[in-house]
Amino acid sequence: MSATPTVERKNVDPKELLLDVNVRQDTQLDPDFVASVRENGVLVPLAAVRTASGDLRVRFGHRRTLAAIKAGHETVPVDVIGNEGDDDATQIERILGQFAENEHRAGLTDSEKIDAVQQLSAFGMKPTQIAKRARIAKEDVKARRHRRAARRYRVHAAKNTFGPAGPLDQTPVTITAVARCLVVDDAG
Repeated sequence: MSATPTVERKNVDPKELLLDVNVRQDTQLDPDFVASVRENGVLVPLAAVRTASGDLRVRFGHRRTLAAIKAGHETVPVDVIGNEGDDDATQIERILGQFAENEHRAGLTDSEKIDAVQQLSAFGMKPTQIAKRARIAKEDVKARRHRRAARRYRVHAAKNTFGPAGPLDQTPVTITAVARCLVVDDAG
């Protein structure tokens, strides 16, 4: 059984971190990402290795580091995950790890975005607040609130009554029913 490596958490000036070894060639620092880091900080600590000279080289989190620099953060959380190795096996593991970290990501689904907007609404946030804090267009916030409301209710075709939501593609819904859902959602 191998020993678990010791991880040291540090707050480090992002400008002091080395960013020269990465499989990603284009960091794609879009304005929304930088604005999010400016407002929320770096939410997930960077992972770095200590070089032979004592510097810290970022292993995972190059985009977060650059966004923090651009956003003007003086420090970022860094997990120092060990010493840097220069043998072939270590470099192979670095490349495979960076590839996996960047390749196997998934954004939120539309349904998950709708749920997040609905949950924020339930906590009393107004659409303008949600739009600003979550960086979602105000029109999209309103549309997501309404789509969620339409999902919560379905029309029973025979009785023309509302009931618990089922999958939209399996539930007959009329324009009138959706309009009623929107009125209910806006009222509550």
